[in-house]
Amino acid sequence: MLLVAMTRTGRPTQDPKNLRISLRLADRDGEALDAIARKYGVSISEAARRVLRTALGVSALPKRKRKRRPHR
Repeated sequence: MLLVAMTRTGRPTQDPKNLRISLRLADRDGEALDAIARKYGVSISEAARRVLRTALGVSALPKRKRKRRPHR
């Protein structure tokens, strides 16, 4: 599995997706993921996140705490 940190681009968000994961799927697994994406009208990435959350039994993955800079 290949993990790559992504650079900051696009609009500001409260839930940045900075981790890119590359994996290989069998044709039937890719088709199943594509069917889920079409069913809910979301991207393949969002469908994969939903499948992961369902498998973990959570509605949303916990957010990491942000490092706070000292107030000046």
